Amino acid sequence: MLRLARRWPLAEWASGAIEAEAGFAAEAEAWQRHGGRPANHPHTRLRQ
Repeated sequence: MLRLARRWPLAEWASGAIEAEAGFAAEAEAWQRHGGRPANHPHTRLRQ
């Protein structure tokens, strides 16, 4: 999440200029997807 925050400012997320899918795809290799709660999945959190 920190890498996404460095790459795109909050204003771009808030305005809808960045889609959750694009953010997820940009850092897909960096996400640790095992061992976490399903509600804490990066894709879910980006959509929020």
